[in-house]
Amino acid sequence: MPYLKIKSAASYPNGIAIRSVIAPEFSVKVFQDLKGNIHHAVLYSNQTLLYSPFPFKDSYYQAARKVLYTLHTLIIVLLLFFRLYGYATVTLTFTLFLTKPLSNFMAELFVLNFVKDGKKNAKFHAAEHKMINFYHKFRRVPTLSEIKKASRFTITCGSLDVIKSPLSSIFLYLLLILSNELFQNFHVKLLAMFISALISLFLLGWGDYIFQYLEVFLTKKPTDTELLIGIEAIKSFLILEGILSGEISEAELEKSFDNVELIKEATNP
Repeated sequence: MPYLKIKSAASYPNGIAIRSVIAPEFSVKVFQDLKGNIHHAVLYSNQTLLYSPFPFKDSYYQAARKVLYTLHTLIIVLLLFFRLYGYATVTLTFTLFLTKPLSNFMAELFVLNFVKDGKKNAKFHAAEHKMINFYHKFRRVPTLSEIKKASRFTITCGSLDVIKSPLSSIFLYLLLILSNELFQNFHVKLLAMFISALISLFLLGWGDYIFQYLEVFLTKKPTDTELLIGIEAIKSFLILEGILSGEISEAELEKSFDNVELIKEATNP
């Protein structure tokens, strides 16, 4: 099967899914069950959560928002008490626009570092990055020793959206405060604030190469198990694409994927 660029992939607490390029409505998913057995499945792309626990519960996001709203309220009250009305107004503005993306980032940090299924997800997330980085660089399936050397950072990670928005906004907030404190002349202060906004917009739009290294907080060093499943995911992806393109016989579908048993298992718990 010739090289095909992977458009999207996803990690779960027990495996990795890759979306088909030829038929995006389908995905392959390779995962490990509770007994340690590895399964290969072809699923509709909107069903890749099947067979996986879901660690990102709404309660974590709601708790993070409550913490931030409480913290911001305390800061605003203190600023008003010291009659720093300008800073209080800026803080209130950022509270209205920043709380949701920042709380999402905080919640994911907590889940991926302190929740059991979240920590497993973080290892598969790293394996997913390593697998994609190697495959796109060398255009072939890696060996275990090769995938270990691949980088776990990538600018194509969907989690960058969770990182960029709040951190760019916080950076802008700090720069605005610094500009206000450092410069007394109104026109210079206005120019400094304008430059601060441009820097923040640059980071928001083109800061992927900087922010990708913050993925160290969203991924964990994978074990051989996660890496082997990453390798199997690439192999399954290429088999599915080969079948869809007609380069591989459809008879290979049943040999390569255990869908019948998996679908029965999913529909008859």
